[in-house]
Amino acid sequence: MKRKCAWCDKDLGEKPPYTDQSVTHTICDTCRETERQTGQFELAIKNNPKRYLAVRDSQGQLIEVQDLETGSIHQKSRTGWYVFS
Repeated sequence: MKRKCAWCDKDLGEKPPYTDQSVTHTICDTCRETERQTGQFELAIKNNPKRYLAVRDSQGQLIEVQDLETGSIHQKSRTGWYVFS
């Protein structure tokens, strides 16, 4: 059975039964970490809305967080969150 990441479609190898060529979906380590960090940002925004400015895409997904106290900007990409000062 072939494994693919449901988020980024990355091929993650195979798992038993190896004769079964169907595809099963999971989440890769990179996407798992990105989603974990996104959850932490969502919680920080909720708990301290005057400090953080959230930028969302047209579907409501968090794509950027601006820390109004430090001036840092956190941007989400397919490979994780990046910080710009």
